Amino acid sequence: MSTTKNMDSSNENVQVERTQTILGKLLYDLRIENDLSLREAADISDISHSYIRNIEKGYDPRTFKAISPTPEILRRFASAYKVKVQLLLEAAGIIDGELETDTNVKRLREKAFCQRLTFLTDKSEHSITEICRKVGISRTQFEDIERGKTLPSVAEIYNLAALFKVTPDYLAGYVDDEKALHPDMPKLIDMLEFINTSNVQLFGRPMSRIDKERLELALTAVFLDSHQRHIDDK
Repeated sequence: MSTTKNMDSSNENVQVERTQTILGKLLYDLRIENDLSLREAADISDISHSYIRNIEKGYDPRTFKAISPTPEILRRFASAYKVKVQLLLEAAGIIDGELETDTNVKRLREKAFCQRLTFLTDKSEHSITEICRKVGISRTQFEDIERGKTLPSVAEIYNLAALFKVTPDYLAGYVDDEKALHPDMPKLIDMLEFINTSNVQLFGRPMSRIDKERLELALTAVFLDSHQRHIDDK
């Protein structure tokens, strides 16, 4: 390795701070053991070098908030550093000496959602009352969602994400980049498109083209009325 890289590693040793988490310290040690600079680690893991640096430190320097990586990110680290993903999942506190399960992944995403909702709410220009009104939920519902007592609907996640100017995928804990998307994130279905492209029935009777057109007009009227009420409430 080059002298420049050795100097880089030496400087990094000095910069490792007390704020490191167990996971951050482990990832730092694994990177050094593999004789990788931040940029080299980024290249083989497909994770940005700035994110790697921040997670090694244990926090995001822009917000001073702890970083909670998703299982997908930990899998990339495990592959890059040639270790079992279980080791990183345990260090992150996601599992306790057990194999990763769908339940563990779900719990992590729910935890990430609550943390991100709190953070985005705190830095938002909108009050909680305004957020609730715009999303269409009560303050009690919002507080229950924020505390993890109640799970939000997919529509509520999308509405909150739009309000905070982040992707639903980020808010829901599927990705760590505020603008990134993830294929596993549930998608909203356009009601009118669904009605017009699906074989649907009502009261046991298949809906004809005319039935669908009438239903489309009725749904549009309801939506426009609701939208106007929302504007009037602002």
